[in-house]
This record gives sequence, C-alpha cells and structure tokens, in this order.
Amino acid sequence: MHRRLFVALSASALLLAAMLPAAAVARNSATSAVATYIVQMEAAPVVAYGGGVAGYAATRPAKGKKINPASANVVKYAGYLKRQHAAVVAKLTGATKMYDYVYSFNGFAARMTGAQADKLKGAAGIVA
Repeated sequence: MHRRLFVALSASALLLAAMLPAAAVARNSATSAVATYIVQMEAAPVVAYGGGVAGYAATRPAKGKKINPASANVVKYAGYLKRQHAAVVAKLTGATKMYDYVYSFNGFAARMTGAQADKLKGAAGIVA
C-alpha cells in the first residue's frame, strides 16, 4: 500500500515538475510578444492645459469655446507633448511609436513587448 502511494506521489511530482518549465516559457513569451499599447501620460492634454510649464502658454479654451488647432500656443504645446512621448519611447529599445494623442487625451500608441509595457507601469509621468 505504501509503495503504491509513493509511486503515485512520485509520478505526480514528476508530472508537475515537467509542467513548470512550460508555464515559465508561456509567461516569457507573453511578455516578449510585440503588441500595440496605448500609454496615457500625466500632463494635461491641449484642451485642459491651463499653464504651468515654463515657456508654454495655457491652451485650455474659455467655457463654451473650442481650441484653434492652428494657433501658435496650441501648436507649440502639442509639440511639447509629442517630444515627451518620444522621450519615453526612446527609453524602450525596439519599441516603435505609432501615433501621438495630444488634443483631448495626452498619450501615444506604440508597438512594444509586454515586458516593455510593464516597465512603464508606475514610471514618472505615466498614468496608464
């Protein structure tokens, strides 16, 4: 009786040990697979920016008004946000920025690995 139990437990342990490396490989492949991520930055987008960054005038429109995307202040602040996006992507070797969002949402879309996306979680200036 004890021998059968020992053999059964040993077989179960071997099966479990054989499965662990497969689970680790599956987790690693998920973090190394390239996908498109949308990253939200902390700074206010153009429609909500009330000033505060040296050299950049407020772009938030008055109540009931719309922004003028061609105004010098909007173009300048939008460029500032895009440079911030590029700086984040530049720190992620192999990541590629696809699109900038600056008017009603401050962020960007980028192709990167899950590990790179995890690296951004909690980083300064990153919301989500």
